[in-house]
Amino acid sequence: MREGRPVADGSVADGSVADGSVDDAVLAEQRRQRGRGFVLCAAVALGALALDVLIAQRMVWAALGLRLLWAAQFLAARALLQRTRERHERAVHAGLAASAPIFIGAVVWVTGVPDNPILYWLVAMPPTAAVFVHQHVRAVLANAAASVGVGALLLLHEGRSAREVLVLALLLASSSVVGVAGSFFFRRARDAELSSNRARLAALQELATSERRRAESERLAVVGRLAAGVAHEVNNPLAFVTANLHCLQRDLGPKGLALPADEQREVLAEMGVGLERIRLIVSDLRTFAREGEEEPAGCDVARVVEEALRIASVRLRRVAQVDCALAAPLPPAAIAPGRLSQVLVNLLMNAADALEGARAPARVWVSARVLPTGGVELCVEDNGPGLPPAALERLFEPFFTTKAPGRGTGLGLALSREYVERYGGSLHAENRAEGGARFTLLLPRAAAAAPEPPADADAPADGTPRLLA
Repeated sequence: MREGRPVADGSVADGSVADGSVDDAVLAEQRRQRGRGFVLCAAVALGALALDVLIAQRMVWAALGLRLLWAAQFLAARALLQRTRERHERAVHAGLAASAPIFIGAVVWVTGVPDNPILYWLVAMPPTAAVFVHQHVRAVLANAAASVGVGALLLLHEGRSAREVLVLALLLASSSVVGVAGSFFFRRARDAELSSNRARLAALQELATSERRRAESERLAVVGRLAAGVAHEVNNPLAFVTANLHCLQRDLGPKGLALPADEQREVLAEMGVGLERIRLIVSDLRTFAREGEEEPAGCDVARVVEEALRIASVRLRRVAQVDCALAAPLPPAAIAPGRLSQVLVNLLMNAADALEGARAPARVWVSARVLPTGGVELCVEDNGPGLPPAALERLFEPFFTTKAPGRGTGLGLALSREYVERYGGSLHAENRAEGGARFTLLLPRAAAAAPEPPADADAPADGTPRLLA
C-alpha cells in the first residue's frame, strides 16, 4: 500500500563541477600558501642581518645589501607567481632554490669571519627547499648542487683540508638526498590526492544524476498511475462538448441557428466549462511532471492542497469520498510548492490504492491547521485497512513497498520524507484508532510572508469542511 527513504539528499551542487576546476583550485591554494612562505623567507633573510652583526661584531654593509637583494628576490618571485604559467613557475622555483646557497656563501664571504657558523646553513638548504618547492624535484636538485658547490669553494678558500671538504660534501649530499626524496614522494602524494578528488567528484556527480533519475522515475510513475483516470476525466467533458457541437450542427439552418439565444448561450457555456476542465487537467499534470524546484519563498499551502486534490481526484473520485478542511488563513510555509504538491499527490494516491476494494463508504480526509510555532500541520487520513505494524518501521526506507509487483517503485514515501526534511519539516505515519492510516506533515513557517492569493470562489473562507469528491 504505502511506500518507502532516500539514500542521499542529492545536494551536490548540480553535478556539473569539472575535474579540471578541482585541480586548478588545489593548485591555486598551493600557490597562495607558497606566496605566504616567500614573504616569510624574505623576512627571515632580512632579519638574519642581526646574526651577521653578532658574528662579525660590526655592521657589515655589504651583507645588508646582499640580504636586501635576497629578500627582494623572494617578494618579486611571489608577485610573479601570481600571474605566471606552470612552466614558468618551475623556472622561478629553480632560480630561487639555486640562488639561496649562493646568497649564503656571498654573506659568509663578505663578513670575512673564519669558521662562520652561517656556512652550516648550507646543510639545511636541500630539505628546506623541499618544504617550499616540494612539487618541483628539479628545483630541489638545483639547490642541492649549488649547496655542495658553494660549501666546497668556501672551505677551500679558508684553506681547509681535503678531509674537511669531503665531510661537508657528504653532509650536503645526505641532506640533498633527503630533500629530493621528500620532494619526489610529496609530488606522488599530491598527484594521488588530485586523482582521488577527481574520482570522488565523479562519484558525487553520478550520485546526483542517479538522484535526479530516481525522483523523475517516481514522479512519472505517479503520472502513469493517474493515466487511466485522466483518460476518463478528459473523456467526460469531451463527450458533452462533442454532443453539444453535434446539436449545434444539427440545428444550423440556412438562416443560422434555430435554437433560441438563451439556449445557445447555455450550450456554449457548457462547452466552455468542459474545455476548461480539460485544460486544467492537462496543465496540472504538466506542472506535476515537470522537473525542477522552486525556491521556498513562501508556499501558499491552501492553493497547493487544492491543486494536489485536483490532480489526484482523477483516481480518488472513483474509490473514495474526499473531505478537505483547512484552517483560514494558513501562513506561508517554507517549502517549494512543486515539492509539496508531489508529496501530497503521492499520499493521496497511496490512500486511493489502500481504499481500492475496501468496505464502503471509503473516505479520505485532508486537513490543515496552524501550529503554536507558526508552522503548518497537514494531515492526510483514510479509513482503509491501515498499515501493518511490521511495515510501519520500514515505511520510509527506499525501495520498500507493500504493494504488488509492478504497482509501486518503493520510492514515493522515501522521496516525500526527503523533500519535506530538506526544508526543515517532517513527515511521519501512524494508524488511526478508528481504523485506517494517518500521514502528518509538519512544515515550518516561511521567513518572509508571501502576498495573499486572490480569493477562490470555491474555497471555504472559514475553515469548514468541503466535500470534494
